Amino acid sequence: FKACLQDDDDMVREMATKGLWETEDRALIRPLLELFQNDPSAKVRASAGITLRSFAELAQNGKLLSRDGDRIRDALLEVVTRPNEDTEVRRRAIEAVASFDTPDTSDIIRQAYQSDEPSLVQSAIYAMGQSSNPQWLPTVLDEMAHPEAEIRYEAATAGGLLGEESIVPHLIH
Repeated sequence: FKACLQDDDDMVREMATKGLWETEDRALIRPLLELFQNDPSAKVRASAGITLRSFAELAQNGKLLSRDGDRIRDALLEVVTRPNEDTEVRRRAIEAVASFDTPDTSDIIRQAYQSDEPSLVQSAIYAMGQSSNPQWLPTVLDEMAHPEAEIRYEAATAGGLLGEESIVPHLIH
């Protein structure tokens, strides 16, 4: 997969980034960041964002050097705020940057949640769980009754990630 990250074919690069989603090899951070920030294909950038989500989680769990975590966080924030960025790429950046749980990331989640774009709302709810911040629990609980199944799914997942025992009765219904 690593060798395929530089392939001329967009689909090959996309599949290569998808194939690396479980890696913990920090040598791949730099090439994944390069694809995420600069690849001409939005599909490749979005796929790289999904793989970077795993590295963001590692950084927050203290399993990466702080400079690697900073580099990942900064790249994710840059892409989230990039004007005219593809929605799918922005979604994956929001989902990944949530692991850092800072005031900036809370603002990003809030803005996505309040947007008129259903896919961004869905990613915001996912990000609420990824943040592990209990401030989102009331919102997550409210969204468990949302009329759209995709939103309910993300709310249930976020509730599980938040790990709050008090929501178990809400998950059973």
